[in-house]
This record gives sequence, structure tokens and C-alpha cells, in this order.
Amino acid sequence: MADDPKAPERSGDARINLRDGADVEHWTRKLGVSAEVLAKVVEVAGDRASDVEQYLAQEGRPATSE
Repeated sequence: MADDPKAPERSGDARINLRDGADVEHWTRKLGVSAEVLAKVVEVAGDRASDVEQYLAQEGRPATSE
């Protein structure tokens, strides 16, 4: 919900917080990868969601849409 300051940002410049279980669940579902793969990609590409999506696409793992 956009009015909730505790709700994670889900826009193109969103950051993936690997310490937040709900955030990890959201991004693994959205990107179609396991939590382990997500953590490895964030380590390489950084925590910006758009960078993670781009990295996965380059690796032949296009992000799935919700």
C-alpha cells in the first residue's frame, strides 16, 4: 500500500532487502528464482531491483511478471 511507510517500495528503482523475509518472498516470486539465487545475484549486481532484473535477463533468466 502506497500510504504505508513500512511497506517496501515496489517501483523500478526499488531496492531488494535480503534481511526482510517478506521482501525476499516478493522478489523471488516476481523474478522466478530461489532465495539463494536472489542472494547471489544481489551480491553481483547490487540490491537495485532493476539491476537484478537486467542481470537475470542477461543470464537467460528473464523475470516473470506478477
